[in-house]
Amino acid sequence: MSRHKERLTATQVAKLRPRGMYCDGGGLYLQVSIGSRGRVNKSWIFRYAAGGKEHLMGLGSCDTFYLDEARELAREARKQRLIGVDPLAAKREQQAAQRAQQAAQAVSKAKALTFDQAVANYATAHAGG
Repeated sequence: MSRHKERLTATQVAKLRPRGMYCDGGGLYLQVSIGSRGRVNKSWIFRYAAGGKEHLMGLGSCDTFYLDEARELAREARKQRLIGVDPLAAKREQQAAQRAQQAAQAVSKAKALTFDQAVANYATAHAGG
């Protein structure tokens, strides 16, 4: 017996109000929760097991990704699982690399500024006071 995929419709996604997780199939879930001020929050979750543990990987907000886009993200995560890659670990490594790159750019930008330029910038910024 095969598992059914694509159980949710775009209309259902738009109208779901109660709290809970709704399965679309293939590890894709729509998580509906109540946030601060009573606002309904909807987000896409990819659920999988690795090393005997269950993992939940956030794919993004329902406001950001439509149903078909979330299905594509889940499909990419399933592909990673098939080749033996933990999609959550890969996502975290990519984010860490981006943060390191941004930090390196900030340092190089700061090093490019000479002392005389910094003094001139300070004097210009505080000239009115």
